[in-house]
Amino acid sequence: MDPPINQQQFLQKDWYAHIKWLRAEVQEWEVRVAQLLAEANELIARANALKAPLEALEDAAEALAEAWADEPEADPVAWIGG
Repeated sequence: MDPPINQQQFLQKDWYAHIKWLRAEVQEWEVRVAQLLAEANELIARANALKAPLEALEDAAEALAEAWADEPEADPVAWIGG
């Protein structure tokens, strides 16, 4: 999602729109982090079930690392207009 305002220095009248956009971005990231945390907890629970062997724990850790690696990085420069 692109910022609703141009990348130049923000005028005071533009602050509200930019802050509103930033809040929406933060909310989207919070939702995604919660989803990844739920996935991680599920993987850990499965790995710990029935005293899972070390290989299962390693598989769970790898799956979690891949899930996080698939996430696009946020570009804070776009947020602050740089």
